[in-house]
Amino acid sequence: MGDAAWNEFVTATLMTHCCGGSILDMRDGRVWGSSEEFGPRTYTAEIVTEAGDDVSERVNECDIIASLGRGTKHAHGLRFDAQKYMIVRFGTDDDGGTLCYGKKSRGGCCVATGAQTVIFGAFDENLGQSAGNANIAVEKCAAYLRSVGY
Repeated sequence: MGDAAWNEFVTATLMTHCCGGSILDMRDGRVWGSSEEFGPRTYTAEIVTEAGDDVSERVNECDIIASLGRGTKHAHGLRFDAQKYMIVRFGTDDDGGTLCYGKKSRGGCCVATGAQTVIFGAFDENLGQSAGNANIAVEKCAAYLRSVGY
């Protein structure tokens, strides 16, 4: 997935502390670069409605990430690479970019925005990775991309 140069950038900036990473376009969630075999998916999932009913709906993770990039939570929550995360914090960083932290069993993710991009990094505690290190890697990557106009 993505452009070879951006894939290398993802590997260099995120993969020391993340088990998967992607850089996506803020407007539409299109993948610019991603670690191997990692990225947004489209699939059908059981979604619980506000009324508490289970319904099958089409999930497009590019739409979810693009929504987060624009500072809005998506109706399907936080999902990426066919994984569902519980949002534990959602807001802005000191520069006004979006920050979102997600948690799942023995792992989680960090989502942060650059000027034109959304950076997603997942961590897995079973691999010895920690939320703190993954969050720092994603946030530094976002700050760098913002500083150079991406």
